[in-house]
Amino acid sequence: MRRLRSPSLLWTFAGAFLIALVAAGVLQAVFVYRVVQPIARQWVERDARTLAQTAARTLSDELERDPTAKVAHVLEVISRGEGPVVLVYRENEGALHADRPLGPGHGSWMGAISAYREDLVSGRIGGGQVEDRGPGRHRHGPRVMAAAPVKVGGVGRGEVLAIASTRQPPGWPRGVPSPGWLYLPVATVIGGAAGFVLFRGLARRLQEMGVHAERVRQGDLTARIADPGPDEIGRLGRNLNQMTEALAIARAQVEDAEVQRRRFLADVTHELATPLTSIRGYAQTLIDPKISATTEERAHYVSTILEEAERMERLVRELLDLARLEAGHGALDLVELDWAELCRNALRRFSPRFRERSIDLTWGDDRSAESVPCLVRADGHRLEQVIDNLLGNALRYVPEGGRVEVRVLRHQGRARLEVKDNGPGFSAAELPYVFDRFYRADPSRSTAGTGLGLAIVREIVRAHGGEAHAVNRPEGGACLQIDLPLRDAVEPAV
Repeated sequence: MRRLRSPSLLWTFAGAFLIALVAAGVLQAVFVYRVVQPIARQWVERDARTLAQTAARTLSDELERDPTAKVAHVLEVISRGEGPVVLVYRENEGALHADRPLGPGHGSWMGAISAYREDLVSGRIGGGQVEDRGPGRHRHGPRVMAAAPVKVGGVGRGEVLAIASTRQPPGWPRGVPSPGWLYLPVATVIGGAAGFVLFRGLARRLQEMGVHAERVRQGDLTARIADPGPDEIGRLGRNLNQMTEALAIARAQVEDAEVQRRRFLADVTHELATPLTSIRGYAQTLIDPKISATTEERAHYVSTILEEAERMERLVRELLDLARLEAGHGALDLVELDWAELCRNALRRFSPRFRERSIDLTWGDDRSAESVPCLVRADGHRLEQVIDNLLGNALRYVPEGGRVEVRVLRHQGRARLEVKDNGPGFSAAELPYVFDRFYRADPSRSTAGTGLGLAIVREIVRAHGGEAHAVNRPEGGACLQIDLPLRDAVEPAV
């Protein structure tokens, strides 16, 4: 079955049917020539003897009644002028009368009569005697198969010769079934065998698909159909393989999403538990009459409670903001703006806070960048949120006395924002997770951040069709890169 496969089952079945037809024809030909033809020859020889004897008796009676009777007409009435046997009346004087015209096309039959007369003259056979003379002349051509004498008043006037081919009768003998009916059983057997082979091959392939479907139903998404083939069933097998691969990918995504969900719930629980613990502790201290506290201490407790409440409020607000961004519900108010100018304005706002921490905040040393606008089509409020979160992250994690450098440049047809510092940077294991929710490069350090700032940055950048990356600087420190599509998407030569 595998060798008969083609891009279409139509050609597979057509090819198999053609092969079966050719095989049936060959077997039928062998059957006819080896079995049917010898039987047909026996029938022809029997018909020849019967016709010769009948014609001899009839001619004897007719010529005795009417010496001028038309012999050819009598012979034609007996043989009906058709069939494989030709009746010829040969008079003693040599005249010939046949049941049908013996034109140029019957020269071989005349040769059979000449051979018969030569045998008579040579004495190999006697008058009225016909026998198979072996592989001699005329062995495979027409020959005289029977002869019967014609006598009138007891005197021989001639003889009737029955002539037919010994190789293949020119017609099918009367009374013998047509060869087409003999072909039918052979064709039926071969066609049935070919159909069985085809059906068995198709059934095996369909069973293989059934086994594959059962394995998938039981949860084995590694199951594949080997060698599905190029035809329609093969295309179905390839589709099943692709469907199984898609299911495996979807299940992996669901499992990963479940892991992320559990991690998110754990992170949220942890982030909310810390301020709630502080609030509860300070509140219990304030309402406990057994604990004496000064007015300044009570004011400090209330201030701490307010700070922790604000921290919780900020966390919940950022969680909602991140959820809207991840769900694609954060509508963007797109306008054309210069991202470089937007970033320089943010630096002016953050400079006092960086000076308080003794951190040097500078614009990029590539002075030519200031004169090259980086026009983007974006939501200005969201981009301010991006740069504010990046600078706030640097403010929290860059140690005092450090340096932070910000610049915007054109890079490979995009506007790139880089925020670089000279801190310790990230380990290789941390780089893929810098923009994940609740990720902190130093989990042991308690900071005022929620751990959602960089995750919000990534979602805002993705909503604008951009990308966010974190890399380590060769000279030491980290670099956060934000790429956004340029409005003109043309990068000038530098």
